[in-house]
Amino acid sequence: MIQAKLRECQGCPLFSKGEGFAAGELVQDSIITLVGEALGFEEAQHSTPFVGAAGEQLDRALKKVGLYRGSVTIGNAVSCRPPNNWLTNAPWEHACLNHCRVHRQNFYKPTTRVYVTLGAVATRTVLSDHGYPYEGKLENWHSTVIKLDDNQFLVPTFHPSYLLQGNQKLFNAQCFALRLAMEIAAFGWAPPHIETHVDPPPEVFEASFVRELEHLDSDCAWIAVDIETSSTSGEAEDEYLDSGLQRITRINFATDVYNGWTVPWENRYMELIQMVLNAPNPKVFWNERFDVPILKREGVTINGVVIDAMQGWHMLQPNLPMGLGFVAPFYCKVGPWKHLSSTAAGRYAALDAAATLQCAYGIAADLQGEKRWDAFHKYMTTFDHTVLHPAEDVGLMLDMDQVKSLQESLDKELSEIEERIQSQIPAEVMPLEGGWKRDPGDKWPGAFKKRVEQVTTCCTECGETDVTTRHECSE
Repeated sequence: MIQAKLRECQGCPLFSKGEGFAAGELVQDSIITLVGEALGFEEAQHSTPFVGAAGEQLDRALKKVGLYRGSVTIGNAVSCRPPNNWLTNAPWEHACLNHCRVHRQNFYKPTTRVYVTLGAVATRTVLSDHGYPYEGKLENWHSTVIKLDDNQFLVPTFHPSYLLQGNQKLFNAQCFALRLAMEIAAFGWAPPHIETHVDPPPEVFEASFVRELEHLDSDCAWIAVDIETSSTSGEAEDEYLDSGLQRITRINFATDVYNGWTVPWENRYMELIQMVLNAPNPKVFWNERFDVPILKREGVTINGVVIDAMQGWHMLQPNLPMGLGFVAPFYCKVGPWKHLSSTAAGRYAALDAAATLQCAYGIAADLQGEKRWDAFHKYMTTFDHTVLHPAEDVGLMLDMDQVKSLQESLDKELSEIEERIQSQIPAEVMPLEGGWKRDPGDKWPGAFKKRVEQVTTCCTECGETDVTTRHECSE
């Protein structure tokens, strides 16, 4: 039975537009609270959160980690069903989220140790209610731990309905977040402190970092290297972008997982940067295919084995996202940091290096545990670099004017081929405009394959084709 809205709902834009009402499933003295987005159709009909398909998906996750509904409080950021389930970017989103804060206070209980937010809307809302900013993709927030106060924490994860939209590959990631919440609720959370060294003076950088490289084992101690460019951020770190016009703004290093270093890409640091890159230790990049070509085009050399940590992760989990922000919670306790790229660029960059190193060590251990490290190492150092990489990607200087000229000539030749193909299409099957339809997928220029004779009825008076026996002739 659909429950009527409460008196407190008056004045909300969804008071008349929204359907149903559910305050949530409040469990006395529960230490874990799950927060979703809003009611769906089934939830509005039963006045209970998560009873439809998304609820069944959530129940599967709870069962897998050893939880059950009676042990956790379950609520939503919005207590009714928005029109057509539309909340994100809807005209009423901001107003109804603010109005429903009075209802959310019901499950903001002092006994709660961990809030598990399901989806971006819930994560943004609970963080906002506690005075914390949220920006960026949920991928960079999932399974991280945010300390709300001395005794309460927040662990974001994906909404069950998102998994039902073709993203079942993230089911284990959702279960990981639930297990993490259970661990925090039982034992607390004490992440290690990561020191960030942002833009130290060159003499300090040399004495405290560069000279210390001499004391590292050249075979066992890895150096994490990461660059920031003028037109990219952590949002695109898992993509292989055309890096021909990228300009480096800063470079980041780490030799241990508790210290991240970052310095600006300036002349006063260049000699020291080259000394680090010349060290014999293996160099770890998260996305080597993006970073290394840019560095080589800047004229620097890189000594030692180059390790692409993202490719190692891809070998372990080929179906999962490859961004560092997504992978980091599985290997380290760095907490969310990707959202700092626009507000605290230096700290963001230094944490990038520390997280890269810690993830790389964890990925290597997993590959070795599965006896796949040798295969990965062979692919990374031999086949990948000598066979798969084009000249530009390995740092060879190209004449971009010639590249552009070649591209223009190829485009012209393709256009001429297309015109010749279109000219071969018989007039009776050629559309009046737009040309002959291309093959599905638009992979190759369209082609007329064969002519098929087809018998059709035609009115001899008006000329209309495909007529039936009941045709009413205009003539």
